[in-house]
Amino acid sequence: MAPKTTTPTTDTPSLRALVHLTVAFFLMGLVRKLRGPRRSHWTYAYEVSVTTARWDFNHRTRLPLDKARRYVHRLSQPTSALLYVQRGPCPQIPNALRTAPSPQPDNPQHPLHILYIPGDDLVGSPHTHADLIARLCQQTQAPVTALDLNPQDPLPQRLQTTTAALHTLMDTAPQTPVALVGDGSGGLLAICAALQSPRTNPRPPVALGLISPWTDLRPTSALRSQRSDADWQPLKGRRKAAKAFAANADPNAPVHCPAIADLSGLPPMMIQVGDEEALKADVDAFEARAKEAGVAVEREAWEEMCHGFARFSDATSEGELAIEALADFLQRMAAPKVPDSM
Repeated sequence: MAPKTTTPTTDTPSLRALVHLTVAFFLMGLVRKLRGPRRSHWTYAYEVSVTTARWDFNHRTRLPLDKARRYVHRLSQPTSALLYVQRGPCPQIPNALRTAPSPQPDNPQHPLHILYIPGDDLVGSPHTHADLIARLCQQTQAPVTALDLNPQDPLPQRLQTTTAALHTLMDTAPQTPVALVGDGSGGLLAICAALQSPRTNPRPPVALGLISPWTDLRPTSALRSQRSDADWQPLKGRRKAAKAFAANADPNAPVHCPAIADLSGLPPMMIQVGDEEALKADVDAFEARAKEAGVAVEREAWEEMCHGFARFSDATSEGELAIEALADFLQRMAAPKVPDSM
C-alpha cells in the first residue's frame, strides 16, 4: 500500500490558522492604538504577521511531526510572486522542486543555479518557502532547486542528501556556477554541506547565502537559551524544535555544528540576520570565526527585524530589500572573474 503523503501542495487554510489571523488583525489594531508599534519600523501588516507566526509556531510545536507538517503546509497559500516563475519537479534530484524565471527578452537569465535548503526545522519545504524562493528566482533570473528533505531521516542522512544534491547540480552543468542558500535550520545544512564539499568534490559552490541561519545545536547555544520579545519563535518551542532536528545526532560533532567546525575553505558568504532575533549572538560568533578562518563574509543586520524576516516580504519592505541584496551578492559571486591587468 502506498504511504500516505504528508505534504499537500495545495489546500485550504485550517480554521485555527484563520482564527489566528483574524484575532491578530483586530488585536494588533487595538494594541498599536494604545502603545504604538512594538518597534518603530514595524508596519501594521508586519506586526500582524509576526504575531500570527508566533501563535502558529506555538501550536505546531505541540503537534506530532506529521500533523505539524500538514498544518504548516496548509498555511502556505499561493502568492503573487508565483505568477512570474515556472515551477516543476527537478529531473536530476528526487523530491526537489525547481523554480525557473519566466522567459523575458529584456531580462536575460544569468549563468547561475541556486540550491535552496528550506528552514523551519523539520516542517519546512519548497512549498512553505515558495514565496521567498520565487522572489529570489525573479531577482537573480536564475533557476532555484529547493530540496524537500524527509523529516523522518536522521540529521546525518539529511546532510548527506543535501551534499549529494549539490554535487548532482554541479555534475549536471559543469560550466554553470552553483550557489548554496538556506534559511534557519536550512542554513545549518547549507553550511555543513559546503564544508563537506571540498572533501568530496573538487569544485566548490561559488557562494553561500545564509538567512537567519542556525549555527549551533548545542544546549548552551542561543538557539536554546536566548529570548527576544520581538521574535516569533518562543524559547520553549525553539528548544523543542532544535532537539527534534538534531534527534540522536551528536550536537558536539563538528560535522553537525558549524560553531566549532573548521570553517576554512568555505566559499564567500552573505549572512542576513535581524538585529532583534534571539539567534543573533550565535550568528555573530559564527561570522567572527569565519573571518578568522579567512572566509570572505558580507553581513547584514537588519534593524528591528525578527528571525527569517525575508519570508514576510508582503508585510515589510525590509524583506524584499534583503532578497534583492542577497540576489545581487549571488550574481556578483557567479560573475566571471576578470584577471587583474599587469
